[in-house]
Amino acid sequence: MKKAFILLAAFLCLCLSGCAPAADIQEPSQPSSGAPASVDVSGRAEAPESAPVPGLSDPSRIAEILEEACAVVDDGTFYAAVVDCYSDTHLTEMTVRLGRLDGEPADDDYTPVGELTEPDFYSGLFDEVAKGKYGDSSWYEDGAYFIRYRVYTRPAHTEISLSYAEVDWTPVELTLTFKPEPAPRKTAGEMKFDDGMEVDSALAAGRSGIVTFYLPESQAVTRETDENGNIHTSRGLIPVSLSILDADGGVLCEKEGSIGSTGNDREAEGYYKYAFHFFFDEDDPLPLDEAASIVLNGNEIPLTPYPE
Repeated sequence: MKKAFILLAAFLCLCLSGCAPAADIQEPSQPSSGAPASVDVSGRAEAPESAPVPGLSDPSRIAEILEEACAVVDDGTFYAAVVDCYSDTHLTEMTVRLGRLDGEPADDDYTPVGELTEPDFYSGLFDEVAKGKYGDSSWYEDGAYFIRYRVYTRPAHTEISLSYAEVDWTPVELTLTFKPEPAPRKTAGEMKFDDGMEVDSALAAGRSGIVTFYLPESQAVTRETDENGNIHTSRGLIPVSLSILDADGGVLCEKEGSIGSTGNDREAEGYYKYAFHFFFDEDDPLPLDEAASIVLNGNEIPLTPYPE
């Protein structure tokens, strides 16, 4: 009787619960890299097609980035692309992206080997070149390297050249030379003023400008007589006050500074050469359309649009 009761209880369990002894089923763990594990999904919901691997760029997206770049060079494996560029021929600011054409992420614990080679003071084309030769800042993003460059020159420049010798631990020969599309600008040519100042040239654009001018020796050189009657001459810094006016004489901006003579080519004539650089923030540029003239140390320099 007891045996029959046990058999009946077992039969009722199977009928009511539908349960049967089953082995433990464990979901496969995800790898530490975050990449999806390769598992058998038969009998389960469909897995997402072509699930992206974090840090891996789609090659078609790389192609789109290069298509939209200001300038590109590649060697079949690596590329260098200017993905952002501003130039008014006095100032150039640009961002270079370096990476792999196939979209594989580069090693984030690495710094590319390369530099901005032109404009360069030693080329003999410029009296003045100020630049971050190896970049002003750099970072890693989207599986690629980024380098930000800023350069300004006197006289103006029209060509940029970058050269890279190693990317992602691999020797390369990537040289990129291009002519940036210049931003709108206004300029002025030679003119003389009653106080002796002679302007050689002037340029104003949305984010930078420069005035190159000469001063007579009487304004550039200071003479002092010591207690023994000896005369000492010095050529120090001169103060500069600059304003940019609109057509109605309204002040659009004001800049001040002190500069020394540089690159003098008229000293034999009793004149000293100066160059005053001025800059505007990217988020607060000069309203160039409104700019009508530059007033430098009280002398007004009319501006005209540079012909396209």
